[in-house]
Amino acid sequence: MTEIFGSGGQPVISPFKAFDDFVASAQGWTITGDVSAESPALYSGGGGNPDGAISWVDGGGSYWYFTAPAKYLGDDSAFYGGILRFDLKVTAITMLGEAPDVLLTSDTLTLAYDCTPEPTTSYTRYTVHLKETGWKVGTLSGAAATVAQFKQVLSKLTRLRIRGEFNVAHGVSNALLLPHVLAFNLSSATERYADVAVAAGISADGSRETVAKRGLEAIEALCRDCNIPMRLSDHGVPADALDRMTDGAMTVQRLLIRNVRDVSWDDARRIYEAAF
Repeated sequence: MTEIFGSGGQPVISPFKAFDDFVASAQGWTITGDVSAESPALYSGGGGNPDGAISWVDGGGSYWYFTAPAKYLGDDSAFYGGILRFDLKVTAITMLGEAPDVLLTSDTLTLAYDCTPEPTTSYTRYTVHLKETGWKVGTLSGAAATVAQFKQVLSKLTRLRIRGEFNVAHGVSNALLLPHVLAFNLSSATERYADVAVAAGISADGSRETVAKRGLEAIEALCRDCNIPMRLSDHGVPADALDRMTDGAMTVQRLLIRNVRDVSWDDARRIYEAAF
């Protein structure tokens, strides 16, 4: 459930600017950020709070956001002092990364907000006040937003985003998947991997493939020495999420097209399975 409405005696045009309960569809919400192109949110007729729900599956990379349809945008000046409210949960409690949880953008300015507490595997209802208190300019480390800046953004709101990715931190997921991705790519990059291994101090004795494999073993050992849990299951990822994760990974074409070996859906699924 997502809604914007007036509150606290503010001069609102009507009680609600916009409301979505996802009973019959994703209602125009999209996914932006860590996807190759803006994509419609995944819709489910059940599993919401209490009705339907929208979702996405992280494919790696940076953070992705639920992005609101046009009915939330435009001149929202009348809703200064009102409330943005939404329900959110994650599929697993993991090593949560820091990023803005809500972003409001106008034609010239973006304001960022950090919600508390962090989401869990059960729904949390978030109430975000549409006034400057707690909002930062640009990023969470930016300057505190002023009254004038907040009103300016509301008057020309071009984008409303709610963070959807809270799971394994980017660096952790890279370390976790790296040995399995390198093993997949080995046949297409043997010489390159062998050169890297020797440069890292690995013995050059044996075939180039043997040297390359020693290098891969050393990389995995380094990750373990950093005390990084090296299984998806260690981070609370359920087995039934692997297909959805694969679907999400295949949308990140900006990365896949740069890989040294073509990656099919089945290939990606096997990599996740090996990491599970």
